[in-house]
Amino acid sequence: MESFNAKTQHDDWMGTVSADLNDVSAIEDYLKKKGVVDKSGSLVAISVDLGEKLGRTLGSVDLRAFFYDGQDFDSIKLAIANTRGPIPVREARVDMTLEEFFELFESFNLMLTWTDAGLDGRQFTT
Repeated sequence: MESFNAKTQHDDWMGTVSADLNDVSAIEDYLKKKGVVDKSGSLVAISVDLGEKLGRTLGSVDLRAFFYDGQDFDSIKLAIANTRGPIPVREARVDMTLEEFFELFESFNLMLTWTDAGLDGRQFTT
């Protein structure tokens, strides 16, 4: 069973990601143009896979979009909080270029650290 966490084959490096959208609906607008948006639900998560070992060139990504039933953020947040066990979502997939992916964001930050090195969330000086 999958979870809402990043995972690779060996997890040699792990980390966090933070991103600011150019527009609140940028990802959903892109998915609408590709004909894969779920009109009865709201986008609650995305996953992006890239890499030559995954059978694609380094210029493209596999975007997985996850939709949860409902349109109102507060009611969706409450429903998810009250759900025991796996969260029921619907998935849509689309291939896109790296440029198309990063154009969706105003800023994008990825921090990777050695797995189990004890660095996650720690402050540092340079």
